[in-house]
Amino acid sequence: MKNINLFLILPALFVISCDKEEFSTGQAESFIKYYGSNKPYTGVSVLTTDDGGCIILGNFENPGRSQDICLIRTDQYGNTIAPVLTYGGLFDDFAYAIKKNDNGYVIAGSTKESSQGDKDIYLIQIDEAGDTLWTSSFGSNFNLDDEAFDVLVLDNGDLVLTGYSEILDDNNIHSDLLIAKINAADSLLWYEVHGQAKNEFGNAIIEAGDYFIIGGSTNSRPEYNTYNGYMVQVTKEGTNPSPLFFGTEGDSEVTSIVDAGNNTYFAACNVQSPQKDESKVSIVKFNHDERDRITTLWTKDYGEQIFSKISFGRANNN
Repeated sequence: MKNINLFLILPALFVISCDKEEFSTGQAESFIKYYGSNKPYTGVSVLTTDDGGCIILGNFENPGRSQDICLIRTDQYGNTIAPVLTYGGLFDDFAYAIKKNDNGYVIAGSTKESSQGDKDIYLIQIDEAGDTLWTSSFGSNFNLDDEAFDVLVLDNGDLVLTGYSEILDDNNIHSDLLIAKINAADSLLWYEVHGQAKNEFGNAIIEAGDYFIIGGSTNSRPEYNTYNGYMVQVTKEGTNPSPLFFGTEGDSEVTSIVDAGNNTYFAACNVQSPQKDESKVSIVKFNHDERDRITTLWTKDYGEQIFSKISFGRANNN
């Protein structure tokens, strides 16, 4: 289910290409904009700023060198207002999520120490101007990959990450769900790995009362090579995982979760047909009650095309 080039269908339809057509400030509120250059760019996440503009996080291929991370800032009409910022070292770096915090923005992804080395979890703290305040990397010590696909900023400034960690089991490598926490001073507090199947990934994380809820995918029936979307609930210490729900006949994964207020949440799911010839977007609204039970309120499906990734933000409760 995972590959390097994660394309997102973003709420404002920011599509990466080489077209740099500009629009006037009198344009309609709805628009399509294109960003990039002669290098392949991939958009992975977008945030709105207080002045109505956007911050677009992405990755780009640096020919002859490596994959690096980029950040594009725009005004409310999608026009770029500053040079594209880039982050990364000599070897591959990937970004998957960006969140606002008190110091600016934190970026989560992965980094490599060498061309043939394993991937480690990578965090970049930047200020409002995009300047790097600190970076942090950590992972297993067994030449296996670890990546963070989402980051949650807690009220006290601590960060909680989810993604995957590769495990060597009977000379076979598989991926387990990862959840880790670091404090605002950039110190690792704990690092938990959970696996009940051959491969599990965490794509999105939210805070729900005394628990974290993680959305992702699990390869519960490896003999069929089929992934099912699922959500798992863990304690605030990252322990006692309890799978919640979501399964389909074909490949599926929960890719985004949004707090809708009043203990209700939206989950966006990618669902592929068993024949892998078409896919759809499934939006699930669910409730998390005081007894920590999950109740599905409704599910709606959209589209009959092939999507690599779907993400969304809250507009209303409908």
